[in-house]
Amino acid sequence: MLTDKEQKKEFLKQTREHPEKYYAVAVLKKQGFHRAMCTNCGKYFWTVHEDQTKCGDSSCQGKVTM
Repeated sequence: MLTDKEQKKEFLKQTREHPEKYYAVAVLKKQGFHRAMCTNCGKYFWTVHEDQTKCGDSSCQGKVTM
């Protein structure tokens, strides 16, 4: 049996390879979103800003929120 961390890692791999299976991709695209990969952490994210290169995580944006 996989640990929680191993299960999460496997799930993330599957969502990266087949996002349409886990997300409403057609709806997101219809609403003007596109999928991008963060240049800082390598995670995928959805955005309406064509020039956005970083996800919204504070560590990637260089901001600390409290």
